[in-house]
Amino acid sequence: MARSHFGFEKRRKEKEKRAKKEAKREARAERKAEGPSDGAPIVEVDEWGNPVGGTDEGDETPEGDVE
Repeated sequence: MARSHFGFEKRRKEKEKRAKKEAKREARAERKAEGPSDGAPIVEVDEWGNPVGGTDEGDETPEGDVE
């Protein structure tokens, strides 16, 4: 009875894994280079989740803040 060549199978599987990893890495790099896909503007936020910087909506103060 013939025996299978385990070394060949192992190399083939490793080569397929490397090719799959490389394809994933390239796809991630392409998505990262494109930026946000939904076209929404990127807004910076502080550690409390509040927007930082100027906005296009105006500089209105919230109703709770009284100056």
